[in-house]
Amino acid sequence: SANLLHPPVESKAPLRSFTKYLCRFVFCFFAGYAGYRLGHVAGYLIIMDWNMATFHFPPTEPTYTPNTTIAFEAVVDGVMASFEISEEALMDHFGATSRSAAELVRSFKANRPAIEAIAKIKLPERLSAGRPLLVFADF
Repeated sequence: SANLLHPPVESKAPLRSFTKYLCRFVFCFFAGYAGYRLGHVAGYLIIMDWNMATFHFPPTEPTYTPNTTIAFEAVVDGVMASFEISEEALMDHFGATSRSAAELVRSFKANRPAIEAIAKIKLPERLSAGRPLLVFADF
């Protein structure tokens, strides 16, 4: 028999359970995607705190790429990563006199400390984009 003064209370447990699992799914989905975008460096899936990332530039030889950039290596929190600088940046800011591979490499080598100093500032945010590139506007 139904008590009119105290109607039966429907359980909210199924709704809470569904909401809890939906929130977990959404959080895990976006956290996983963000982790992938932030941490995919040089083929390794890692999650990094970019504000605390440590950079080290080993004295490797820079190389001319088919993209008309100069690629140089860096170790970011123990993981080797490849960075690039555009030919426009080398010509306009670092004295490259032609677009030849030899001249761009020479200009990079002559200005390496200055380029690496800017790279430490500009490139952490670009690692997540997949192609860390220094361009004319960075200097």
